[in-house]
Amino acid sequence: MSLLRIDEERVYALARALRELGVDGVAELESRDPQFLAIASLCSRAGVLTPLLAAINATVSYMLSGRGEDYWWEFSTRVRVVGRGLRDAVDAVAKFLQGSSYNRRFLSIKLARLRKLARCRALERFVQPLPDRSVIAELRMVLAQCLGGDQDSKTVVFAAKMYYYGLRACLGYTGTLPMEIPIPVDRRVATVTAASGLVEGGAGRGFVELLTRRRAVVQRAWGLVAERSGIAPLHIDSVIWPLARFVHLDRCLITDALTQLRSVGTPPNVLKRVERLLNELCWKSRRT
Repeated sequence: MSLLRIDEERVYALARALRELGVDGVAELESRDPQFLAIASLCSRAGVLTPLLAAINATVSYMLSGRGEDYWWEFSTRVRVVGRGLRDAVDAVAKFLQGSSYNRRFLSIKLARLRKLARCRALERFVQPLPDRSVIAELRMVLAQCLGGDQDSKTVVFAAKMYYYGLRACLGYTGTLPMEIPIPVDRRVATVTAASGLVEGGAGRGFVELLTRRRAVVQRAWGLVAERSGIAPLHIDSVIWPLARFVHLDRCLITDALTQLRSVGTPPNVLKRVERLLNELCWKSRRT
């Protein structure tokens, strides 16, 4: 088994860049995240049920056949809700899933997951959500129990993030995310983890694949970055996941990333801080 090591110097470097970005910079970037915008567009049709709809869909959002950004826009525009209860929300996601262009793999397994959620009465307390940080932490615990899985699994912690997006977009929640919820580890996060030098122990695409499997090490590494920066892991994910499109092991498209952010109205002072962060995320490619 490959020996993975968290590089403390890279922890401090990434934490410093995130600390400079700050809570205000993170909030600016979140408000321009395509996934957040997709959820915000759903608020007018689904209302207060939007946070739970987003969380339920997140639990089956894996092995997509397209970009996550495109998938969440498809969800926002095509999901149809009849009623305002838990079963109504689960049924809406199930019907959407069966016609989705991007989420057809392992469909029977995903539908079985949704049936588990429909039977889980503990989820009913999140139908009329309170915009509070403790509710987000509780949702994570309840979802894991309903699914009979791990609280730190990618889909469960991702569901907590998407629930937060719903609270922020539809109910005006302005608080932060719980520090104890770890980052969701997918291929993009694994790539950034490798490219930034945060975790050492391999190279190339094979190393990225290894990191996606060794979730606990990646989550521990970003947890340390979160502690040093004061930015919760799920907020870090909100920043680095969209940027990861421009981060590759052998090169980084920093100019393209900044151009894209500029095109959606990101303030110049935030762009400068994002550029510093991108340089840290691209640390390995800058050294070669």
